[in-house]
Amino acid sequence: MKNVIVKARKINNIKSNIKYLHSIKEHPDICMTLATCPKSLWLEYQKVNQQEYKRSGQGGKCVEAHEMILVLPQEFYKLGTDERYIILQHVADSFKKNTGMEVYAAMHGSDKKEKNLHIHVMYMERSQTEEKEQVATRKTWIEEATGKKIRTKKEAYVDGELKPGIVEYQKGEVIKRISWTAKNRHLKSNNFTQETKEWWASTVNN
Repeated sequence: MKNVIVKARKINNIKSNIKYLHSIKEHPDICMTLATCPKSLWLEYQKVNQQEYKRSGQGGKCVEAHEMILVLPQEFYKLGTDERYIILQHVADSFKKNTGMEVYAAMHGSDKKEKNLHIHVMYMERSQTEEKEQVATRKTWIEEATGKKIRTKKEAYVDGELKPGIVEYQKGEVIKRISWTAKNRHLKSNNFTQETKEWWASTVNN
């Protein structure tokens, strides 16, 4: 049985992380990537998480996604490029099947030193749903940047003019379209990390 290493990371900037995962400059020897959905969906997901974070009023940085780093034993350096890609494909497909979420995976390593061969698996914690409309039940004011509701007209106006950044909706107008679920809390838990370690150990040893 091979001992395996799995590390969990918080991702605060999805766009920046995708750039890093895909960078040949950062990973000149081994750099192969595989995504289960278009980059545009990841950027939409990033925007949704930022909006929800601002709406919640939490402090600190917004956690836009989570990532697992799966370390491969040194023997895997003997594999060719095609075989490595098959492994990357298997990891991405398995993660998507097991979690029901979209994945962005990358394999990095140093061929020259034959060390640090590993796979990044960034995964979503929300899934898309059928689009639902949220309709104003009365005259409503929304802070555009955060999505927060303004309680009264007095708070929304100054000197008879709507404050900058505030949007007014009449009764019956669509405020927003909801197309993502809430975050799956299990996917950022210690239990999920342990499940991933067990799955990765089984995968490597098989």
